[in-house]
Amino acid sequence: GPILFRYGKVKRWVYVCHSLAHEEYLTRAERAATTHERARRRLSVRARRWIERMVIRRCHHVIVLSEFMKQQVFATHGIPPKSITVVPGAADPVTFHPPQDRKEIRRELKLPESRTILFTVRNLVPRMGLEHLLEAMTMLGEEQRDLLLLIGGDGQLRSRLEEHIFSKGLHDAVRLLGFVPEDQLAKYYQASDLVVMPTRQLEGFGLVTVEALACGTPVMGTPVGAIPEVLSTVDPMFVTEGTDGASLAKTLRLVFKRFRSQPGERERWATKGRAMVEQRYNWVAHTADLDRLFVRLSKNGPALSRESAGAKKVIHVITRLDYGGSAQNTMLTALGHDRAQFKLLVVAGYPGRWDAQGGQVATEENCRRLEKADVRWKLLPSLTREVSLLKDIQALWQLTRLFRQERPALVHTHTSKAGVLGRVAAWIAKVPVIVHTPHGHVFYGHFGPTRSWLFLQIERVLSVITDRLIALTDAERQDHLDRNVGIADRFAVVPSGIDRERFGLARAQGKQQPEWFGCPPDALIVGSVGWLTDIKGHKYLIEAVSKLKMDFPSLHLVIVGSGDRHDALLQQAELAGVLDAVHFLGHRDDVEVCLAGMDLFVLPSLNEGMGRALVEAMAAGLPVIASRVGGIPAVISHEQTGLLVPPGNADALADAIRRLLDQPDLARQLGLAAGHSVDSRYGSRSMVRVVESIFAEALSARR
Repeated sequence: GPILFRYGKVKRWVYVCHSLAHEEYLTRAERAATTHERARRRLSVRARRWIERMVIRRCHHVIVLSEFMKQQVFATHGIPPKSITVVPGAADPVTFHPPQDRKEIRRELKLPESRTILFTVRNLVPRMGLEHLLEAMTMLGEEQRDLLLLIGGDGQLRSRLEEHIFSKGLHDAVRLLGFVPEDQLAKYYQASDLVVMPTRQLEGFGLVTVEALACGTPVMGTPVGAIPEVLSTVDPMFVTEGTDGASLAKTLRLVFKRFRSQPGERERWATKGRAMVEQRYNWVAHTADLDRLFVRLSKNGPALSRESAGAKKVIHVITRLDYGGSAQNTMLTALGHDRAQFKLLVVAGYPGRWDAQGGQVATEENCRRLEKADVRWKLLPSLTREVSLLKDIQALWQLTRLFRQERPALVHTHTSKAGVLGRVAAWIAKVPVIVHTPHGHVFYGHFGPTRSWLFLQIERVLSVITDRLIALTDAERQDHLDRNVGIADRFAVVPSGIDRERFGLARAQGKQQPEWFGCPPDALIVGSVGWLTDIKGHKYLIEAVSKLKMDFPSLHLVIVGSGDRHDALLQQAELAGVLDAVHFLGHRDDVEVCLAGMDLFVLPSLNEGMGRALVEAMAAGLPVIASRVGGIPAVISHEQTGLLVPPGNADALADAIRRLLDQPDLARQLGLAAGHSVDSRYGSRSMVRVVESIFAEALSARR
């Protein structure tokens, strides 16, 4: 195509290079039996390399799966790095996920439950290094008695491997599985203690590595191709020094020594590997990368080159840059933006009396984080959460003046108040593209009927001047559409991302003891995280705990967060006779550590866009209970990843808590399922990439 139609109707040719076409044939040429055969194969290699070079050089851009392949394409074909984009491969988190019961899977596959299982799945050809892996098994000697190596795949090397296994007496330690069907592959990953990638030559990406890590199984591999790119992020220990049998044996000894001496270490690695896949090697990020690239390559798109592309100025506007979910979403987005594409400015209000219990400290800390990342920021004291005519007029004037001075290509507003003032100011300043993320809505639950109706009318009007609306869940999107706020074509759904590794690792490192919260050693800890405001429904949770205290004397409630309802909730606990069992921790920077000390998590909100604290608790592997409001049902699948209860119902909360306390096996299963669900859906990197693709599409549409 690129050769014949280079100057035809096709405006952009893109070549996806999974591996260099001639490299595989080069390894075959080196193994030719005769001089004539070697010469013939080398001629074939040169022809293939020439054809591939001619095709690639006639394309406008090249996509590769790894930084290693980017270097290879540059070195082999002279394609400049600016014309090569790395779009990592991905694993399907629905198919490849950690097991709930590894022993049950082993029984299903008829594998021994007590042995340490190694697994590799390869084409049985010399470059895959399987002979060296068998040498390593031989070198382990007595140490390999407990090991069982499973080799999946077929190929020309099978008979030679069978001979090696027989001659070295490895028939009890090694099984050749033959071809492994796709529906069985994930089960073999899940059943294994370690997956091995013994590659000798040519590994452009290594999908097996990512699939195994997605299943929560650590992977060990050789320093070939792209393997170190993936494994070094988990732990450099998993990359061998060389490709020979001795190097493989040395690393196997080291890995299993760590497994046995530190029982929690394998789980930590498994969690870290799964989190890394969720962040970097998932289909949401993959398709967002492609989408963004194609927009930039389109007829009216900017040049692809990172060096030459003019970065577009984007201003994020939010009322509160504190520790709340919407603020953390905004922070992750700003910090995660591709700086080659976007010049950033974050504008926020400065906290007033409404959140004196930590809001100012949080804002200043987040500003320091932005400054450290070289992201510009500006605080406007007039941009407040409360409605104040004088301050609102002042904030509108300041925002309009700022937008005219900065001349951004796009303004992205967050939450209701900043969304109103920011969008009006952007419209007055004639900003080309306006994007708004409500982070929930104020249509019900926050104010009385009159005020709620007024806000609804304002949102209807502002939706007309908004180019794109981003909802956190399908339910939030539908809530807006049902009330005639916006049109379907302008809406996108982008779940709020979290730092999956941060919350997963805290749990893997071990449960905090109850004494850490100031509770007795035998305490059962029910926890909640959120601002202490009426909309969060903490009073119903305290009432539920008071109903359960007689049947569960060791039950304690831990609430993380600050807010203006602190004193009222403290008084409620005292009147209910459970003051000694309710612990208010205030604002905490180490929420992940707090979650690691809880037995179950409850979010009793009366309205919620998505429930960021809920997702963080799920990421920490906690069984969760939450109100069936807003976007929460899109986060929790009832009876599968958690329990849903009616909002504002203390009896329903008490019943759900009682059920999980009485059925610890159910609680454990829900916690595992919750963690798996978060892995595939709520990565911060995926969120940022999708948001960037929305920006790119909206900017392109405005040209």
